[in-house]
Amino acid sequence: MAQPAKRSVAYLAVSQAFGQIMTAMILSTTARVGNMLATDKALATLPHALGWVALALVAIPVSQMMRRIGRRTGFMAGAVIGIAGALIARYGGARIMLIGAVLMIGCVMAALAGLEVWNFWLANVLVGVGWNFLLVSATAMLTETYASDERAKVQGFNDFCVFGTVAFTTFTSGWLQNVYGWATVNYSVAPFLALVIVAILWLFARTRTAPAATE
Repeated sequence: MAQPAKRSVAYLAVSQAFGQIMTAMILSTTARVGNMLATDKALATLPHALGWVALALVAIPVSQMMRRIGRRTGFMAGAVIGIAGALIARYGGARIMLIGAVLMIGCVMAALAGLEVWNFWLANVLVGVGWNFLLVSATAMLTETYASDERAKVQGFNDFCVFGTVAFTTFTSGWLQNVYGWATVNYSVAPFLALVIVAILWLFARTRTAPAATE
């Protein structure tokens, strides 16, 4: 890789790191502040959920804007994490997604292991890396499923669905925590992780049988 390219990757990686630090700080503080302010503790995660709603609402307009001004200009406001991109290019999106799902399982296990500070630190690290691996890999694999003239619509709709779902689950997690407790919040993730892993394994099986069918 040329020196200017290496420098650009380093800048993007550092910028993404600061961006994730900001996300972690917001995630850690909004629910806590919401819990202090809300008379109904089930609404403690509402401020953070509204942030994800905002992301969902701008996903489609931003994709249309990038269609006009170009993806390079659009991504100057933020870039996909460089490490995940390199791993996807080397090992494939499905494998990185599987690793991400396993890391998310580790997050649940760490969160259920206790309520000490290290439990929350470890769970935050695992969910951060796992989330990025899953999101970046799925987004990269999505680009292989549509024609070039469909890019803006498909990508915008995908981002809308992703951040809309995050907004919904962020809001409902406050209700789950308040009504059923911390353990239930973590256990509720298990069916979705199982579904993701089954889908990835199905994809592996499909890709392995496809070459045999063409021979």
